[in-house]
Amino acid sequence: MDFRLPDLEGKTVRFQDMDSDYVLIDFWGTWCKPCRDSVPHLVELQTRYGPKTLRVVGIATEHGPSRTENAKTVDTISKSLGINYPVLLSEADGKACPLQEALHVQAYPTMVLVDRSGIILWRGTGAELPTLARLDRVIASRADSAVVRR
Repeated sequence: MDFRLPDLEGKTVRFQDMDSDYVLIDFWGTWCKPCRDSVPHLVELQTRYGPKTLRVVGIATEHGPSRTENAKTVDTISKSLGINYPVLLSEADGKACPLQEALHVQAYPTMVLVDRSGIILWRGTGAELPTLARLDRVIASRADSAVVRR
């Protein structure tokens, strides 16, 4: 599984370039209150595990008039939320996000945890406490074994 999506400055980011044991992909939108509510938890996970073990990647799905306007909106909200991980835009050149389509994302937030090979280890929708607690348990069990392997 690979993807190429623009970051907020228009630079293309690829999954293969992420040097991390696990990648947590968070499909979200600035217009989605549960999405924004889950961000502090994701910020804390990124801080706790660090980018070598866990790389959180936000994929913002915006509905603005242009990619430039979408990037501005996402950048403003990302800064106000204190996001400490890469945020990408779901659209590339006006096309729907191929990763979003491949993973059949239909609700927000949707979070998908993958390993270095791109194998899906966990998937959750919503930002309720039980969902976030399950995510925490999966990451903790995987991260402990990743540290032992190093």
